[in-house]
This record gives sequence, C-alpha cells and structure tokens, in this order.
Amino acid sequence: DCGLLTYPNAFELQKKAREQRIQKKIPDLFLLTSHPAVFTLGKRPCEEDFLSSRAVIEKEKIEIIQSNR
Repeated sequence: DCGLLTYPNAFELQKKAREQRIQKKIPDLFLLTSHPAVFTLGKRPCEEDFLSSRAVIEKEKIEIIQSNR
C-alpha cells in the first residue's frame, strides 16, 4: 500500500516499477495508491469536455494534468 500520493508521484512510481519489472529486477507486483482529485488531459486535449469551467476547477483546487495516456 503506497498510501496517498500526488498524481505525478503515483505515475512516476508506476513508470519506475514498470521499468524495473521489464528488466526483471523485481517480481510481479500490485501497486495500491490513491491521489487527490485531478483532471487529466490525454493525447487529445479535450478541456472543452469538462462539465465545469477552469475557474470552478481551480477554485476547488483540482489539478489539471497533461498525460500521455
């Protein structure tokens, strides 16, 4: 259990574990974590699909993160 992490930290942990697994440095594993609310913008930015305005999202302190997914 990795506990509560920020989205970027959780994603970085996942990428590092993946690389170590590919290199057979670690066995199969299951990462269990949570992160505060975020909106992710993937390969196709779709901010216009948000049901709330950016101002409302920022007021609620919800992070908007660009992702490669």
